[in-house]
Amino acid sequence: MKPHIAITIPVKNCLYGLNDSLLSLLGQKALNQINLVVFVVDNQSDDKDEVKALVERVANESKLNIKYILNEEPLGRVQNWNKCLSVLVSSGAAYGKLLFSGDTLEPECLLNQMAMLAMPWVSFTTGMHEVIPDEEGVSPYAMMHFDADTIFPSENALKLSLLKGNWFAGSVALPMFRVELIKGLYFDEKLEWAADWKFWAELATKGHVSYQNKVLTKFYMKYRKGYKHLAGTNQAFVEDNYVKQFIGLALISLE
Repeated sequence: MKPHIAITIPVKNCLYGLNDSLLSLLGQKALNQINLVVFVVDNQSDDKDEVKALVERVANESKLNIKYILNEEPLGRVQNWNKCLSVLVSSGAAYGKLLFSGDTLEPECLLNQMAMLAMPWVSFTTGMHEVIPDEEGVSPYAMMHFDADTIFPSENALKLSLLKGNWFAGSVALPMFRVELIKGLYFDEKLEWAADWKFWAELATKGHVSYQNKVLTKFYMKYRKGYKHLAGTNQAFVEDNYVKQFIGLALISLE
């Protein structure tokens, strides 16, 4: 039987974060009612043997259908996200999700998001994420939220994206999407800061976007050194403007 949901977890030297992410998957409500498959995509971690051992232990000690994939050679960070997309497409699952190693899902996340995607006109569903500062209390981001549960048509979602910026869809771990709609889409490997924003904006052109006004994921800054390094830089500014131009053209195409 094809899985209802496939989740890919890109990993690079983040063993302890991976453990937290897997624990949050094991804590999902009604997990025995969800046909779920999880792929850990290891981008040649220095501790890849330990990563593989963790995946095998979780697989043996639980009912979680989890598989370990080791890249033959190291890919770029965004290239590994694209590898995860190709794994999702090949899985045959109806719905897909990326979960960054270290980020966690709240117990009702998968059930809530499956319910939203039961509406066939919704391309992806998102919600609130809580940002957990690092040990120094540093976080360049705030909790993402709107005022109420809402379903946005494509045009409204894109306009909202221009207002909310890179976080209109939340962290990468937050949205769940229809796998059939990501065929041919990819994260732009030229973008280190805004690749996810461009990806969600492009996916928003393929259908409505659902937002749930509840915390569905937690985003841990201690595992996001790359994002903290880029926040507020000229590179981030240039990439943001590039994506804004892309969204503007997408809006014109929808007219």
